[in-house]
Amino acid sequence: MPPTRNNTLVAVLTNVADFEIARDQHWYRIPLRIKSIPRVLKEGRLQFLAFYHTKIFGKMAYSVRYVAAVKSVTVVKRKELVPFPETPTARAQWLHKAEEDYYKIEISPLQELPAPVISRKWRRIVFLETTDQKLFAATEINDLFRGNHLEEKLYNALKAAQIPVEREFHVQIEKRHCFLDFAVFCKSGKINIECDGGYHDHLPVVDTDRGRNNLLQSAGWSVLRFSADDVYHHMDKNMALVAETITQYGGLR
Repeated sequence: MPPTRNNTLVAVLTNVADFEIARDQHWYRIPLRIKSIPRVLKEGRLQFLAFYHTKIFGKMAYSVRYVAAVKSVTVVKRKELVPFPETPTARAQWLHKAEEDYYKIEISPLQELPAPVISRKWRRIVFLETTDQKLFAATEINDLFRGNHLEEKLYNALKAAQIPVEREFHVQIEKRHCFLDFAVFCKSGKINIECDGGYHDHLPVVDTDRGRNNLLQSAGWSVLRFSADDVYHHMDKNMALVAETITQYGGLR
């Protein structure tokens, strides 16, 4: 059976007005000018839209609490979404952006999730693509990420072992951007856990991984890499190694 495809988008709310529009007028906008348009939107698979609340939302901050079914997605001009302002300064800005294209996502009334999906640690999120099944079952942000079958199996084992991890964690070292499969934060160190598929056996990729490992280690990360064989046949040994490394770094933070 083919894997379930993403049909849900979690969008970050950085101002109260956007949330009020979604709640009261039942639509949300995304500019086409952004660098990375979510594939679930671009490919016409979007069925559910959820919202991640940032610091400005007070008690709702750093959590996903509301979701809505998507009724339609159209491309419209910004001038069709934003009313013509009253002040001269605002009018000039409005005219400057009036012809920009936006996705207008029309949604059903917001539905509150059975329980908030919380973020234990501040992290940079713009859009997060997932499935409705994951969204309604999640208790924390990391439950929403979708990796390959090896990453999913390893994540479930880490959760069962009560080892808190951050998935797809962004790290910038000098000018290089790295997204870690799993990040663990300890009292006196940081651990990057990577899950390697068969493609890592090819020499150019191994060389790239080695360079990445060296870069992360230079920034204070301890790197643990697990192969497909490790994940499928030696999970107890893997968890013991992770636990031992956490102990070496003074325990969990």
